[in-house]
Amino acid sequence: TGMQLHDHPTFKKAWPGVLEAINLIGSKQIQGRASAGGNLCNASPAADSVPALVAAGATVTVQGPKGRREVPVEKIPAGPGRMTLEPGEIVVSFTLPARPAGSSDAYLRLIPRTEMDIAVVGCGVSLTMKGGTCTAARVSLGAVAPTVLLVEAAAKALVGTKLDANALEAAAAACRAVCKPIDDKRGTIVYRTKIAGVLCKRAITIALNPVTGIGGFVRPGDTVDILWTVQLPVPTAPGRKAEGEPVTLTLFQDVPVLAINSELLGRPPAGAAPAAQPRVAFASSTAP
Repeated sequence: TGMQLHDHPTFKKAWPGVLEAINLIGSKQIQGRASAGGNLCNASPAADSVPALVAAGATVTVQGPKGRREVPVEKIPAGPGRMTLEPGEIVVSFTLPARPAGSSDAYLRLIPRTEMDIAVVGCGVSLTMKGGTCTAARVSLGAVAPTVLLVEAAAKALVGTKLDANALEAAAAACRAVCKPIDDKRGTIVYRTKIAGVLCKRAITIALNPVTGIGGFVRPGDTVDILWTVQLPVPTAPGRKAEGEPVTLTLFQDVPVLAINSELLGRPPAGAAPAAQPRVAFASSTAP
């Protein structure tokens, strides 16, 4: 279940993006019973765990009357509410590939509310870096087509680069190019298509951060996109003790680089707590 993976001692370190996506399935109560297999077999184009699993290169073991077979996750959905499973077949397990050194992943989604909502767009990214160069990548999109999309052109735009601004924009353009979304109350076709490119860039940034430390090569004068993480206390009634975890807000904002030493320094956005620190950033240009 999602709760079991949340408490797993090593899974988060190996696959933080996959865990993030699975932890977005429903509420805490639902996560105690729900699984990634159920989320996949529900066959919703907006399922949160599926883009992250596709980006991770996950496969599923399918059991049926004719025996067992291994299937890539992206081959299971056939359309909204439809699967490629044969009658009598069920998904019994997932397999994630071994992670080379210098690898990480990330998942981001856009939703109208802060929690427990259906994704307008979701994006999963998995990267492997060696010597500052991207040697492997997978990019996946959800909620922009009848099924989850593995965007091979976006991965191709990243491999062999330093993940500079040009590479990120090329990957974003590849994501926009494959989008075939619908118009509905959550977003228009134009809006979803634009957001797919934005989330691609930001997911790359987050996936890159554990590998490089600051998420890219920057110098004073560059403009970077920083993700600030701000924790707020749990609201309480007068005289009652706070219960539960602090509320965490994440804010993206373009800020100028003021200095570079052992960490990236920037101006916190309005309303950020004084202790807030930039967690990830990517440069608009690369250092020589």
